[in-house]
Amino acid sequence: MKSLLLSIALLAACGKPNDVVARQAEVVALVRYYQPRIDALDRRLQAIFKRGQTIPANIPGVVEVGKRATEAKDAIKELQNNLVPGPDQKSELEKRAGELAKQNKLDELDKVIDEASENSEHLVTVANDDLYIVETWIAQYDRAGAPAPAPEKETAAPKPDEPPPMPKGAPNVPAANAPQAPTPANAPKPPTSNEPSPTPTKK
Repeated sequence: MKSLLLSIALLAACGKPNDVVARQAEVVALVRYYQPRIDALDRRLQAIFKRGQTIPANIPGVVEVGKRATEAKDAIKELQNNLVPGPDQKSELEKRAGELAKQNKLDELDKVIDEASENSEHLVTVANDDLYIVETWIAQYDRAGAPAPAPEKETAAPKPDEPPPMPKGAPNVPAANAPQAPTPANAPKPPTSNEPSPTPTKK
């Protein structure tokens, strides 16, 4: 009987390290999955800032577009702070998960992973939509040679192609909003300053 109880105790003790290793693998996979998406978003943001230096600051729509660019910048910065590895080659998420793993706090570790996955996807969506709106506005400005009205808040970016599949053991994160530069054929065409406004029909 004592031998049986000892065997059960040993099996339970062996199970915890395995669970911890699995959770840590999920965190590493999560970080690797978002790294190229964050880099792509940041490249688009830097291109927007560079192009914006040559656009007058007093034309219609600039204020709203500037707010969108700032919102995207903040979202990307938060993603970088949480998921991009620092000088020690570890992200803040990995460090936090590592501390919980050392303490065998699996419930808290699961919560951290779930929240990080959900929050990261939300931030990617926000940044992608904002960048798309700013890019569309700049493209219209370049084509027309005149200021274009800023798109409405409800305007959403088209769904880009799926990113590469996540590594084995990674959490199931939706990839529909992976950031890519919008295709001109799919981009909405805001009205130019030369197009007359439609006249309502009297009933």
